[in-house]
Amino acid sequence: MKTPKTLQELGVGGFASILAAILLALPGLAQAQLSYTTNNGTITITGGCPTSPGALIIPETINGLPVTTVGDRAFSHCTRLTSITIPNSVTNIGSQAFYVCTSLTNVTMPNSVTSIGSQAFEVCTSLTSITIPNNVTTIGDYTFARCTNLTGITIPNNVTSIGNQAFQACTSLTGITIPNSVTNIGELGFAGCTSLTNVVIGNSVTIIGNRAFQACTSLTAIEVDPANPTYCSVSGVLFNKSQTGLIAYPGGKTGAYIIPDTVSVVGSYAFSYCTNLTSITIPNSVRSIWPWAFSYCTRLASITIPNRVSYFSELAFAFCTNLTSITIPNSVIYIGSSALEGCTRLKGAYFQGNAPDTGWALFNGASYVTVYYLPGTTGWGPIFAGRPTALWTHPLLSADSAGVSANGFAFTIAWATNATLVVEACLDLASPAWSPIATNTPWSGTWQFTDLEWTNYPTRFYRVRSP
Repeated sequence: MKTPKTLQELGVGGFASILAAILLALPGLAQAQLSYTTNNGTITITGGCPTSPGALIIPETINGLPVTTVGDRAFSHCTRLTSITIPNSVTNIGSQAFYVCTSLTNVTMPNSVTSIGSQAFEVCTSLTSITIPNNVTTIGDYTFARCTNLTGITIPNNVTSIGNQAFQACTSLTGITIPNSVTNIGELGFAGCTSLTNVVIGNSVTIIGNRAFQACTSLTAIEVDPANPTYCSVSGVLFNKSQTGLIAYPGGKTGAYIIPDTVSVVGSYAFSYCTNLTSITIPNSVRSIWPWAFSYCTRLASITIPNRVSYFSELAFAFCTNLTSITIPNSVIYIGSSALEGCTRLKGAYFQGNAPDTGWALFNGASYVTVYYLPGTTGWGPIFAGRPTALWTHPLLSADSAGVSANGFAFTIAWATNATLVVEACLDLASPAWSPIATNTPWSGTWQFTDLEWTNYPTRFYRVRSP
């Protein structure tokens, strides 16, 4: 019997909703049992995993009827499929159509395709590149998630929406440009793209979901078209247009960062998984810190919360495993549940005001911390949020905040509100001769001390005391 060259030669009937098994065995192609249904004079491919490794070509017609759809889960888990060619007749690719096709290296999609369903190519771990057809308007949820060998992708100018987790964990993706047509980037859209170094956001994006670029540990800059009415970028950091809200700090930036004093809100997950961030300066303009804002910042050693913050939300500093101390001003009246959970090296939590309202799980997993409170403050017992308390009797100097500023060598000192502090210096710790160099009575309980004469002394040591 002659091997058929096209599916039409099989002579399978074309009744509505009929299901047929068709053997494709063209030279150089994989053998596959294809199945399909008919609906209103069109064909939907519903299945057909190859029985041997190789490429597959979907025909344009079956019995004279056009193949318009690759159905939901049609080739899901077809681990032998290495290449797929989709004909010009197809307009729709269903959800999970090529889900977990782990050997798939090449996909040919025509511009006739206008819709690609959610998870269509998720976990296609051998796919290195793909061209999205120009007529596609939406990239669905998880469409290319966990395509770990995908190195580059071009998003066409007709796309208006990028779904939740659309490119999550595409760990080989190095750069992405969001065209001006896109208005929405979903939650976790590019999260975990650990090779991603730069992102360019077009002028029409008005919604960026939470954690869109979380754990992109090589990302050093998020750039935004200056014409964008909703977002802007300053030194590669993503803000709202008015720069009152800090939205996302690139996970690949290293060293210290000073939040601009225009910022009043540090957004959810803004610094989450910024594992190279060693120091953070939060200005007095900040009033609220949202959930998970600094979670998993594993190199932060100390944090001073500024004095117009009234609350910080649940899990705000969770799993900052290198954090040893945190200073909380008297303006804070509420701390969200588990805000310091998993801070396993935390030794001291220094409160400058009365005991704030919080949950029992505030220090969950931080089993070495002592809670310090100032004389004259109220609400403290022998235990606070499950941890022992002690009277705070000496000013706290934050070595983590020390560094050269525009005017000189600077560091942060924290103690009681309106309590006078004296900074002393000496040149030799072996035979110290301490001399006072500055006195201040900070109204906020925090003093950003700057030594204006630091360049005159090759070595200088400092200590802080009350009068």
